[in-house]
Amino acid sequence: MADKIVYLDKVKVRDSVLPKVNKGTADDFNEIKAVVNSHADEIDTKVDATDVANAIAEPRTDITFIPKTAPTYEESKLWYDSDNNSLSYYDNISGTSIQIGKETVFSVRNNTGLQINNGQVVYISGATGQNPTVALAQSNAIATSQTIGVATHDIPNNTTGKITVQGLVNDINTSSFVDGDLLYVSSTVAGGLTATPPPSPDNVCLVGYVAYAHTTNGKILISPKHVLANNDSLGTDQTSPPTENAVKNYVDSAVGSAPNLYTQNGSIPTTTNREVTIPADSSLDLLGRVGIGKTPNTSAILDASVSNKGLRLPQGDEADMTGISTPADWMLFQRNDLNGAIWMYNPDALDWVPLTVGYGIIEVIRDSDNGVPSYYADLQTALETCKSGINTVTLHSNVIITDTISIKSSGTGIGNAYAFDMLTINLNGFEIKNNNADSTYCFDLLLSNSSGINRTLLFQNGKITRTSGTGTHYAIYSTTTANYGTLLFDKCIVYGQNSYGAYIGMQQSSDRLYDVNDFGGTLFISDSSYGLYVRNYNCKNFSVLGKSATSSAYLRNCTTQNYTVENTSTGIGLTMVGNISSSDFRVKSTTGKGLYCADDVTGDISNFVIETTTGDGIETTGTNPTYKPVFNNFTIICGNGVCIDSNHTNTEFNNFYLRNNGTSKTISEVNNGTRQYTNGNVINLGSGQAFDIFNVSKVKFTSVKFISTSECVGSISLDNSIYNVDCELCSFECNYDDATGNCVEILNSTGLIDISLSKFNVVNASANALYASASRTLNLSNSVFKGATTPINANVTITASTDLGNGNRQL
Repeated sequence: MADKIVYLDKVKVRDSVLPKVNKGTADDFNEIKAVVNSHADEIDTKVDATDVANAIAEPRTDITFIPKTAPTYEESKLWYDSDNNSLSYYDNISGTSIQIGKETVFSVRNNTGLQINNGQVVYISGATGQNPTVALAQSNAIATSQTIGVATHDIPNNTTGKITVQGLVNDINTSSFVDGDLLYVSSTVAGGLTATPPPSPDNVCLVGYVAYAHTTNGKILISPKHVLANNDSLGTDQTSPPTENAVKNYVDSAVGSAPNLYTQNGSIPTTTNREVTIPADSSLDLLGRVGIGKTPNTSAILDASVSNKGLRLPQGDEADMTGISTPADWMLFQRNDLNGAIWMYNPDALDWVPLTVGYGIIEVIRDSDNGVPSYYADLQTALETCKSGINTVTLHSNVIITDTISIKSSGTGIGNAYAFDMLTINLNGFEIKNNNADSTYCFDLLLSNSSGINRTLLFQNGKITRTSGTGTHYAIYSTTTANYGTLLFDKCIVYGQNSYGAYIGMQQSSDRLYDVNDFGGTLFISDSSYGLYVRNYNCKNFSVLGKSATSSAYLRNCTTQNYTVENTSTGIGLTMVGNISSSDFRVKSTTGKGLYCADDVTGDISNFVIETTTGDGIETTGTNPTYKPVFNNFTIICGNGVCIDSNHTNTEFNNFYLRNNGTSKTISEVNNGTRQYTNGNVINLGSGQAFDIFNVSKVKFTSVKFISTSECVGSISLDNSIYNVDCELCSFECNYDDATGNCVEILNSTGLIDISLSKFNVVNASANALYASASRTLNLSNSVFKGATTPINANVTITASTDLGNGNRQL
């Protein structure tokens, strides 16, 4: 019989009642006997005096636990865990349990300034308050490679938490691995794991093994091993130490034998050629002057006078050059990826600058040039040579501009009459920056004033920055008036400090109306306005970061795919207006709304995730039923905000997961309008309700599961007969163990409330599935109640033709 206590033998009777008979008096014994026998319907056999006495007299030799799944958290609670086949207990960290004999954990302190997340790898960075301190491990340095274990839960900054140093870590995302994978400390992501041993010169630190690959229920067997220093020249195979012979060969090849060098003034004999080879990782300080073919000049440390020999500089590509650690002032380096261009390290600019092509020079290659480049000192001047055909403009240094760079098809003169087919501006890893204290832009674009002519402009591989501006201005601007063409980006950063990042108002040419243009992973940023404003232009593959009270991104009448948006200040994350088709995106905000849909939004919005701290997840507005936004396949997680605040007249929500962790409602339904919720989960893990329905009409929930943990599941208030709400195939689950932990509270039922084919479950028997503080009426049919002694409160009247018993009615 479910939920009954079963006493299998006298020892268990003794163990159950012994704590209550410490006094050992007859009154105590009789009191316990009366209590036990009064709950006869909850146990298999009543207990008589002889049973109790014999049970108490027997010595305790063992304890038998009944296997069970994880119970409700309570510090120091001990049970036999049927999921892990071990004794488990709860310590002082809520949400985690420790399997005795299967894992080793200890307390650590996080003082890194950031939260350490569940599943991140850590090393010991120090100690404080009699606890070791930890930080995120990373294998690009020996110090941070000394892995001690893995965090078993989120550890906020300046708090003490638990890490596992040996054993299983559960419930983490291991979907990028396969069962049995060896996991190492990542050399590129602090706290990260990789199944590939980091290459030389990074270090190899084995953390453990994938016991179960899964998105949410993944398991890792933690068993950290010693750090191996990677060095290919030592013969290290990345997973085992170098051999003795490998070390010997490395030492022999590094030291070798060198020619004698004079310790006094002299010269190498000229009768035969002499060569001096200095290993790349060694140094030779002559503390004097060297002359090749002559006595050195007194002002020169190296003076060569040889007619048939030249000076060869260190050579490599850009990665080799920029990889030089702390380059010396005015150091020279020859770029073999730029046709032998010589670069110099400028200590004033703290950067490498080109010599052979000139400082700040712009390279232009036109299709008519047969691949032969031309060079210019001014960007607008360089672009003026690219008004027709196919052109590539490449930067070889950062460029500072003091006025707007115009690329316009209309008009005449500088900045106008552009009629190219394709123009690529390859920033080549450099930056174009306008730092003027005025309202000029970086770029002003009008590619074509005819929908039948397509011109393509590509910004590639670099940064476009507008700082110190005043008034309304932009890093990139394209007008909405008679502006057609294709604008593309590839691996760029577009930044507006005091106004917009990019305003893209152009339309697509008639032959490319349905193209979704690739922005190539470009990041659009604004500290005080829209990072990206798009109107009538389809785009994909981009990110937007806003840092102000303004919405980070604004999308109007467009198709967008595969992007992320974040607002780190008080503003909205993403605003949508007009005809929208948007999919595969993620939005994150703090106090502002995640997604705001204006009153004229219509179209499909699907496959997305929204996270907020205290802001609402989605807010929809509008009373015109002509417009209909449809949301599909999405997740919204709010720290303490309403996940969906729906006020639009005509809206659909399908296949969703909503979770609120605070005092706000998870769903707030207010005002008239047709709104449908189908196939979803609505959860409040904080102290708020899962839903709040107030004066709505034509609102229907189908196959939706509502869950609350510290409040009733939800409330319904319809104070006029024009209002109605319909719940079908729904589930209402209240896990609040309190007499007020009701499922649905009916505040006003003047309107029509219809619930059918649904389930109600409370954990407190004194709570109601349906509750009202005053007389209320609703339609209820074919529904199931569990947990409540009185499922339906006496103030609730069910309109039904047939009473099926146990709270079930058939209309």
